[in-house]
Amino acid sequence: MRILLITPLFPTQDNPMIGKDRRFLVDKLKEMGHNVTVVALGNRTRHACQEDEVYGIPSVTLPQIDYPVPNMLALSRVIKKIGRDFDVHHYYQQEYPTILPSFVFSNSAKVLTVDNFPGVDWTYGVGLIDALARLESLTIGRRALKNFDGIIFLSSASMETAVHLERSVKSKRLAWIPHGVDTEAIKPDELLRKKTRGELGVDGFTVVFAGRLTSVKGISYLAKAIQQLDKEGFEGHFIIVGDGAERSVLEALNLHHSKLHLLGSRRNPTKYIQAAEVLILPSLGEGCPNVVLEAFACGKPVIATKVGAIPDLIQHGKNGLIINSRDVAKMIEAIRFLAQDVRRTDDMGKRAREFAERELDWSVIVKRILGFYSSFVG
Repeated sequence: MRILLITPLFPTQDNPMIGKDRRFLVDKLKEMGHNVTVVALGNRTRHACQEDEVYGIPSVTLPQIDYPVPNMLALSRVIKKIGRDFDVHHYYQQEYPTILPSFVFSNSAKVLTVDNFPGVDWTYGVGLIDALARLESLTIGRRALKNFDGIIFLSSASMETAVHLERSVKSKRLAWIPHGVDTEAIKPDELLRKKTRGELGVDGFTVVFAGRLTSVKGISYLAKAIQQLDKEGFEGHFIIVGDGAERSVLEALNLHHSKLHLLGSRRNPTKYIQAAEVLILPSLGEGCPNVVLEAFACGKPVIATKVGAIPDLIQHGKNGLIINSRDVAKMIEAIRFLAQDVRRTDDMGKRAREFAERELDWSVIVKRILGFYSSFVG
């Protein structure tokens, strides 16, 4: 099968983590003998694997929200030039301008992957940004739902939102297919766990956060929970992997019992997930967070908010705990619950690993995506 993937995000030499789910998808499809070409934002020479067929499109990034805007003329020219050679045009993320050529070019079956609908079922946490995002979701995002032969949703919540926004979506082919994870490359590693804990000086119950330190990740609420736990005498460790504008909120914490490890950005966050007992993700909005899949693959339970695909992934009380956004009291309760019984926490981690192997391994996910493609291509 010949597949053209149009995506705003794809790994580069400078940032191999950005859009890495698409990197895995492309690799697996190629391993299975399919022809895949990528159109992504960024200079061609900066993309991570030079042997790839990647067309880089110049773009500028709006800094506060890290939102790339492509050169639309260059993007349209590339798709017009090469688009006829493919069975499927697969567009990622309708909230980015890279979706716009889909309204014009229709030589192949068109598939859309929906992450979320910003301003509707996803919030950044800043009023003006959320208002502008909602306007985009209700105009271009809503129009895009009519424009595709089939739509893949990364969460059942966004599928429900789509049906609410555009009732005609019910007549299309729809599927919930989350991101995948490489359970062979990422697996429980006791030796790495001990080594990393030794490097950090971690010797007790440990909670890890890995991601951007921005308002949408709920960092201010995590900081409040850490501060309150410390006041209550909690002697655990908190590993924070990532950087961003909200780092100062964590730096301002004055702790006496708990220990905070602010590590900044790291290319291999799974190393630090291995070192912890549990991952925490207190986001205000998410799509399908890769960090949750990676924690499951490491055999770690997850405490996360009820947003995006999290309710699809976490079975409350079995492989993790779900809390409401902004609920600091429940966040504290969840951390204490897992800290009180390490054996119970380990059992939840084992179930998380089993779920990752059975439902989330890339071999499973790619077969589902290919099955979806095949429903359009004879």
